[in-house]
Amino acid sequence: MNCLTEWRHSAGTPWLKDAPVHPQRQALKDLDRAFVNFFEKRTAFPRFRRKGMSESFRYPDAKQIRLDRENGRIFLPKLGYVRYHNSRTVLGKVHSAAISLRAGKWFVSILTKRYSPESVCLPVDVDSFRPKASQITPFRSSTSLRSIY
Repeated sequence: MNCLTEWRHSAGTPWLKDAPVHPQRQALKDLDRAFVNFFEKRTAFPRFRRKGMSESFRYPDAKQIRLDRENGRIFLPKLGYVRYHNSRTVLGKVHSAAISLRAGKWFVSILTKRYSPESVCLPVDVDSFRPKASQITPFRSSTSLRSIY
C-alpha cells in the first residue's frame, strides 16, 4: 500500500490523482484480503472486475463523509455535495458509505453505528443449545440504500 503514493505521483499514472485516496486504499485492502484467503486455501482465485460490471467503491473513513439530512445531500471527497433520495431515515452516526452503479443509476449505501438501549437475551433450549424459534426476532440492518440523482 505504500506504493500507492508513488503510483499517484508518477508520470505514467496521472489519472490516479483524480480519484480520492481512501477508496483506492480500500480497494487494495480488499484485493490483499482476497489473495490472502486464496493462498490460505479458504477461497478460489480472486476474479477481477470488468469495466461496467458491479461498479462500486467505498469511503471507509467517517471523518470524510458529511451527511446533510435536511437538504438530502451527502458530501464525498473529490465529488463534493451529491443529492440523494432519502428512502429511510438515517439513524445513528455515519460510519462509512458505499457507492454502487445498478441499472444505470448510482446508489449510496450508508452504514451507521447506533446503540440500542435494550439488551438482547434469548432463551435457549438446553437439549439442543439453540434459541427457541418463537423468541427469534428478525435482524434489522443499519445500512440503507439511497438513489443518487
